[in-house]
Amino acid sequence: MEKEVGEGWDALDAIGKKLLVEGGDEVIKLPPQEDARFRRIGDQVIEAKLKELEDKKLPARAVYRQMKALSEKHARTSRNFWQ
Repeated sequence: MEKEVGEGWDALDAIGKKLLVEGGDEVIKLPPQEDARFRRIGDQVIEAKLKELEDKKLPARAVYRQMKALSEKHARTSRNFWQ
């Protein structure tokens, strides 16, 4: 089932990218320095949200770790949007 779901997401990515380009939008890939800057900002937002949820006694960090582990596991078999 996991493989089928992943293939479905890959297919949607391909369709979305095709529609963007056909619609006249430009797909860009950030330079490494800019990508790193956005990721640092994203990490700060994630940390703030995790703290907010943990303050409500929710297992936010454990859920986030599990989500990241599953994402990394399945990323190895998923096609990359940029290809």
